[in-house]
Amino acid sequence: MAVTSRRRNFRLLYVCTGNTSRSPFLESRTRALAEAAGDEVARRVLVTSAGTHARSGSPLDPEIARVMAERGLPPPQRWAQPLVESECRRSSLILTATTVHRDLIRARFAGLEVPVLTVIEYAEPARPTNAHPPHDQPDQRGQPDQPDQPDQPGSLDIADPFGRGIEVARASADRMSELAAAVWTRVVAQLSES
Repeated sequence: MAVTSRRRNFRLLYVCTGNTSRSPFLESRTRALAEAAGDEVARRVLVTSAGTHARSGSPLDPEIARVMAERGLPPPQRWAQPLVESECRRSSLILTATTVHRDLIRARFAGLEVPVLTVIEYAEPARPTNAHPPHDQPDQRGQPDQPDQPDQPGSLDIADPFGRGIEVARASADRMSELAAAVWTRVVAQLSES
């Protein structure tokens, strides 16, 4: 699926469950990469995040906030935001933390003309994957999410570090930093071609 590229602005939307851990970290890391690039392409990219089950205004998970501070990443530009259709339709590309999020967006917003992929699908397109049925066990917030094992071989899911301690948050941040860099590289390459 080709990324929708608008000449003026490219809107990248990251989505997770509560918009308090994974998607705000990915948003912040990608913004930092864009700021460091500082070129014309980077100035065209707008990065936001939202949650499929977010409570508007919820703060960052304390462990993710600590890890972001340790890495010199700025906090997101806004507190947790629930995913809304208008935000999806304004986006050029929607990247989700898990296949559950991806599938939920595709079902909830039928007819969406924007690519909706997991972060891993987009960042590592050649990666072999293991197809698995949606995970139906609730996470710590009572919402369906992915298994608790981070990034199992072949998985397209980023495990949720929410409430699992600082070491898990750091390990998750390491993986998300790698993925954000790969996402940024692909976005820049695609925008440079357009």
